[in-house]
Amino acid sequence: TENSFSKVIVKLRIVQTVTFAILSDSYRHFGDHQRAIEIWKLNTLPVYKEELGDHPWTATILHLIADSYKALATESSEDGYAEQADMYCRQALQLRGKLLGFHQDTARSHVFLSDVLVILGKFQLALDELNKALEIQQELLGPQHKITADTVNKITDLLVKIECKNKTKKT
Repeated sequence: TENSFSKVIVKLRIVQTVTFAILSDSYRHFGDHQRAIEIWKLNTLPVYKEELGDHPWTATILHLIADSYKALATESSEDGYAEQADMYCRQALQLRGKLLGFHQDTARSHVFLSDVLVILGKFQLALDELNKALEIQQELLGPQHKITADTVNKITDLLVKIECKNKTKKT
């Protein structure tokens, strides 16, 4: 029937898109972030949004795009990469928050956003994101878990950066 044919086409389209996502991830792992971003934005993200809508896979692609922009921001002096990382990271975080709520993937997204905000020099906002992540991690993983401890260490490091920045302003 026409309906089952349409379902097969959609499934084939998603399988093809997953292949593009895997290809992009290979480019990312080998440092070709521009190519990875191009494939994700042209071949993966539009299909996921159209066929899957609000879905964890869509959030993952948004996160991967943000991660590649973050890598470009740290590797290059060109403007705009960190801002792009921020934008895609916030989209991934918003989607994960909506779909998963109080979940470790949501906490990871808060930590990742804090990393991007540090690159942008927005230390207080970065600290706020780390505190949101820590709240989730302490509840879900416990205060002694390595991931929770890593977030506490990031908070400590960031507080030192904020203090140094404040001392520099005073002098």
